[in-house]
Amino acid sequence: MDNKGVLAMKRIKRRKRKFHVVLFILLILLAFGVALLGTDVFNIKKISVLGNEKLRYNQIIKLSGITQGENIFKIKLGEVVKSIEQNPYIVVDNIYRRLPDEIVIEITERQISYLIPYLGSYIGIDSQGVVLEVVDDTSMIDKPIINRLTISNFSLGEEIAIADPQQGQALKEVMGSIEESGMFEYISEVNLERPDNIIIFSREGIEVIMGDTRNFENKLKWMKIALEDLRQKGNIRGILDVSIDGQAIFKPLEGKGEGNEG
Repeated sequence: MDNKGVLAMKRIKRRKRKFHVVLFILLILLAFGVALLGTDVFNIKKISVLGNEKLRYNQIIKLSGITQGENIFKIKLGEVVKSIEQNPYIVVDNIYRRLPDEIVIEITERQISYLIPYLGSYIGIDSQGVVLEVVDDTSMIDKPIINRLTISNFSLGEEIAIADPQQGQALKEVMGSIEESGMFEYISEVNLERPDNIIIFSREGIEVIMGDTRNFENKLKWMKIALEDLRQKGNIRGILDVSIDGQAIFKPLEGKGEGNEG
């Protein structure tokens, strides 16, 4: 056998030795891991919940189904998320193991942003249109009411289904614009019966003609400027028209108020 053959055989033997050493180390680590799993090192001792404000810690832990003392690797995180999100007010943003003995759950709490009249009650939805609750008494929920929607169906924790596609699209755009402009405190009611002629009623009862959803956020800004000016002047009865982007026209009732804003 020439020198090249001898060198090749030596390389093969070295590779085999390395393989056996690595395999041996892996087997040792595996045995060590199995031994640890049989101890309480990886048993859950702490469950952390981050992001809860109104919901109590114990409520979320109960929904999760996790109990202290369970083996951390036996917890199926996907199933825990599903269990927690049975409560429509909760969105699980992240859940993970913090070894050796802690589960961390990060959540966001949904909040009712609007109320929709339905068969004598009200459907409470968040700013994304997700149904959170059906309520009979709204005295403790000071949120804008969205009227004249044609609802096809709804389920808790799911986005509300609107029968009229144009109304559905208008609802999303209007909610998004109100959210971005921070106009909740100015609005009592939104009438979406006609998506091409949306009507808003202010907290003072002023009817605001918005037109369609084009440049809706900008129209809301004009509405805010005009309403604040009218408040200062004591004009709380009339019709405000901001349907033409870039201007606000106020028509007072009972001979009160100014003729033009903007």
